[in-house]
Order: sequence, then structure tokens, then C-alpha cells
Amino acid sequence: MSTKETRSATQPVRALVLSGGGGRGAYEAGVAKACAERDFHFDWIVGTSIGALNAALVGQNDLEMLESMWLKIRSNDVYKLPDPGHLRRVIFGQQLGLLNTAPLEQLLRSCISLERLKAGPSKVGFVTTDLCGLRTKVITSDEIHSQEDLIDVLMASSAIPLLFPPRSLKGEGCWIDGGLVRNTPIQAAINLGATEIYAVLVEPKSVDTCPTSITQLVSRLLEIVFDHSARSGIAHVKQHNRILDVGGLKNSANGNWCLLEDRVDNNGNDKIGKKQRRKKISQAETTTDCGDNGRCTRGKIDKAFELIDLTAGVLQRRVSLFIVKPERQILGSLLEIDPVISRWLLKLGYEDILNKCEAAVF
Repeated sequence: MSTKETRSATQPVRALVLSGGGGRGAYEAGVAKACAERDFHFDWIVGTSIGALNAALVGQNDLEMLESMWLKIRSNDVYKLPDPGHLRRVIFGQQLGLLNTAPLEQLLRSCISLERLKAGPSKVGFVTTDLCGLRTKVITSDEIHSQEDLIDVLMASSAIPLLFPPRSLKGEGCWIDGGLVRNTPIQAAINLGATEIYAVLVEPKSVDTCPTSITQLVSRLLEIVFDHSARSGIAHVKQHNRILDVGGLKNSANGNWCLLEDRVDNNGNDKIGKKQRRKKISQAETTTDCGDNGRCTRGKIDKAFELIDLTAGVLQRRVSLFIVKPERQILGSLLEIDPVISRWLLKLGYEDILNKCEAAVF
């Protein structure tokens, strides 16, 4: 019986979140293998970039194929360097990616199956970003209805900006790597209803050398963006839980236009305790151009600012976030894929799960 059928409504909704990281994604395969061997299953698997490709194979319960793939593929099994004709199309705007990703598409067609994905024990979500509508979306396995659509979604989610060409989905948009906005799609998992999240972070080794090619330059820039995205995901969980604990954003009666108020019961007693007193987020006094005395009253700014209730649409359950990341600094970059390094990363991810899974947020 599948995970989806056996999980009780009172149990936490468990999600595995797989981040982007290019060739370092082999670490995620080791993590997934260790979890499966110990009968630790997930209601949702959410991935972006290489994490989306790993999520597809984990979701269709093909862990042996996932491991085998990582042990044999090289960079040229994923992309080809541009030939003169390709470069000419890039220069004249006929091609929006520097590298040729035909090998990646061929690889996906050989190992990804929509039928097996839908029959798998977990639901799967893929994160991708549309450059036309400026939106990031989670596309779930339930929303995909053909093998071609599945390949398009995976190619879009893994389309590293500037390096890999974007993809249109159902003939629309210009969809690229979801890691540009959510490299560790923790927020996406929360939006899908997850209350217990296991996020795999694949951080690169610190380097002291400067990039020497355009591909290295783009890769290094994206590393910075992806790292910031991962940190934002962790911060989102803390904010989510804090909103629930404090009671949300409320109007204040003393002129401060944005306060976090204590949550009290019907008798006026503080449910949270004295340690979590109300905290000013922003005060009218910080604005100096609203009057002769340098202060803005709430009446003068309420037309310029819209008060947002942070509890609206928020899952009314605390979220537990568990982080697993390499115990040691790891080698490799977005574009480096080598079976020797992949074997080491697989082993490292497997052993890290056995040895430690750090609770980041409770």
C-alpha cells in the first residue's frame, strides 16, 4: 500500500526537498537510498534543477536506476559545448542557451516514465520559473498528463539560466531553472501542505580562484544566487512558525502601523507567555517627510501602505524542518559531472543520513 494511502490525517505530512546543485546532485541520490532502505517514506518529494530530476526517479521508485545513472554519466551525457552553428544562433537571438542540452533530453527519455511516476508511493512536485510572467510555480505529478509534458517540465526545471535553453510548457512561456528563485524549495513544500520537511542542501566547496571562462563566470554567479535562495527557504520556516506563535499582524491603537501582537485567550490571558512580548516591526516615527514634526501618523500613511494579514492563507500548523548537508566540504560545480566524484558523493550522502540528520527548526 502506498504512503499516500497509509498516512493518517493526524500524522505530519512529510516532504523530501531536493535542491539544485548540478553534478553535486549525486549526494541527494545517496540520501534517498538511505531513507528508502530504512523504510522512511515521504508524502511529497519536491525538487528543482538537478533535484527535480532526482525527484522524478525517486518518485517513480527507481532508486537502483538513479544510482546506476549517477555512476556512469559524465558531463557530455548532459550537455555539449556549442558548435559554430549553435554559437551563431545564440549571437543572433535564435537560441537562448549557450550549451546544447540534447543529451540531457535523450537521457530523460530513457529513464523517466510518467506511468511509473504516477504509480509511485509519493506525490512529486517540480519547481520552475517563467521569465514571461515572472512567476515561479510548482508543477505536481497530478497536473502532468503526458510523457512529453513530463519531459518538458523536467527540462524547464533544469534549464540553468544563460547556459541551458529555456522550455515552453504546453506551447507557452519561457520556463527555466526553478532554483533561480527557490533552489531549496522549502516554501513550495509548505504550500503543498507539508508539516515535516527534510531538506537536502548541497553546498559547494569554498574556492579562492577566479573564474577564467564565461561558463565558470555564470556558474559562480548562480552559486551565489542559489545559496541565497536556500537560506531564504530556511528563514521562511522560521517566519511561518513565528507568525503562528505570535498570532499574526494586527492593527495597533497607539499609532504604530505594524505590530506583532501577543495572542490572548478570551479571558485576556497571554497564551504564549511573557517571553514573547509584542515587537515593533516598523514605526511611523522612522519616516521624516510626513509632517513638520518629522512623524507620520497612521492616518497619513494608511493610503500609501496596505496592511497585510500574514496569517491569511497560512497553514495553521507548525512546520518542522530537518536539514541534511555534507559533513565535509564537497568538490564539483554545476557543470562538472564525473563518475568517480559521483560515487564518492553517493557514499557521502548515504553515510550522512546514517550518522546525522540535524534538526534546524522545531
